[in-house]
Amino acid sequence: MTSTNKIERMTFIARVTEIAGRVPQASIGSGNGQNPYVTRLEAALMMAEVMPPVNLGIAGGLKPPYQDIGTLTPAQADAVSKVYHLGILVDGDGSFDPYRHVSEQEATHAFSLMQERVQGSKQPVPYEIVTDPSSLPQEVRDAAQAAQGTSGLVTVRTPDATYAILSAGERTSGGYSIEIRSVVQGNGQIEILVNLIEPDPDAFTIQVITTPQVILRLAPTDQPIIVVNEKELH
Repeated sequence: MTSTNKIERMTFIARVTEIAGRVPQASIGSGNGQNPYVTRLEAALMMAEVMPPVNLGIAGGLKPPYQDIGTLTPAQADAVSKVYHLGILVDGDGSFDPYRHVSEQEATHAFSLMQERVQGSKQPVPYEIVTDPSSLPQEVRDAAQAAQGTSGLVTVRTPDATYAILSAGERTSGGYSIEIRSVVQGNGQIEILVNLIEPDPDAFTIQVITTPQVILRLAPTDQPIIVVNEKELH
């Protein structure tokens, strides 16, 4: 069961544009000013247009198992098929429901998968997660200590390596950690995609203030380093 809170069309377009780096042409004129919320069909058309090509093998040629897309145009059906095979806007009830409005929960999941696909199409950058802080240069240790309890990225450059210190603020319990989903080269910069792992609500966690942090070691570089979804750390 998805959330009943609907996402507005302009908000959806802005987020797709931010992730893809360009405005989807399918967004132009969509809605015609009638309803401020985006439909699942509109969402599929926008995302399918800007997503990078992905080799889906034999599965990519299979039609999605929806019973209510027979009246769609070929272009619309192709868009629905593409997002289905990428695991986006997938429901398990046998229907796509193209004119239902997209919920905020659906949109959040779709944006996460879309971001992962976009970043996955770029050139990977080798990196190492630092597991022994005592091996770090003193200036990196000092920077990591200063960043604890803050949210975001701090970059430290040394002659031998570049360090990316990612911090996720203060949390009220244990069980939080920062997952590195990808580190890639794109747009003249190094882009890091992260995921904040939260504790299982049913699991026992220590009730103390914690400061999740992870440190990456990369080859020396002068390129800018960013976290493409930095809001995840806040």
